[in-house]
Amino acid sequence: MIWSPETDKLRTAAPMLTPRCCAGASVLNEHIYVFGGGDGSSWYDTVEKYDRSLNEWRSCASMKTQRGSLGGVTVGERIYAVGGGNGMASFSEVECFDPHLASWLPCTSMLEKRFCVAAAELGGVLYALGGFDGEQYLMSVERFDPREALWSRLPSMSVKRGSLSAAVLNGRIYALGGYDGEGILDIVETFDPRAGRWDQGPQMCCRRAYGAVAVVDEVLYYLGGLSEDEAVDPEQRSTDLQNGFHEDEDGKDEEDVRPCIVRGFIC
Repeated sequence: MIWSPETDKLRTAAPMLTPRCCAGASVLNEHIYVFGGGDGSSWYDTVEKYDRSLNEWRSCASMKTQRGSLGGVTVGERIYAVGGGNGMASFSEVECFDPHLASWLPCTSMLEKRFCVAAAELGGVLYALGGFDGEQYLMSVERFDPREALWSRLPSMSVKRGSLSAAVLNGRIYALGGYDGEGILDIVETFDPRAGRWDQGPQMCCRRAYGAVAVVDEVLYYLGGLSEDEAVDPEQRSTDLQNGFHEDEDGKDEEDVRPCIVRGFIC
């Protein structure tokens, strides 16, 4: 589905070649790449990309590892598949897709294993937030600079969590919601890389995890996912949710909650 904030209308796009949940996704050269994930019984290494001008999906080179609940982010001219797992193990491994070579390349592994990790790019640097290492949920954060090919630790978030979402807005990284092993969270924190610290952000209107986020015209939208405050369809394991917020001219966060129009899936 494609939603336009200008018209507030939703239209149907071509379906993916393979049904999948818990996949990574990122945009490169005006194509949407979706990689990994699974169908609830097996995990994928397959990759496909969406061409909006043709409204069609095409298969791409597969990743080297089958995995889901991974982070996906574009840094420069490469897409990075970060962490994830296969239901039996959490991964620290990272690989990147080079469109010129049309293949996935191994990259330096993270310092920690991170299943249900969130990833973001800011200033040409990759950030990995939270996740589950196989034993506990993490509040730790690390960064990867492709020019140095090294991971380094950053100040931790205030709460441990996986299945969180991450986005960049006005030079800050937002960590939204997630699950801490006991319940779903409504906590939002923001990281300023210049100050090197986390600050508390605007609390979400309800507790959410497993959702997607997007920034359009300096407005951050949270799409789909799972909320303790919403009924979940047991057949589709999904819930209809959407809300957004933006910063006003004084830098104060304002909520902008709209009717739910996007369906989010979890596994």
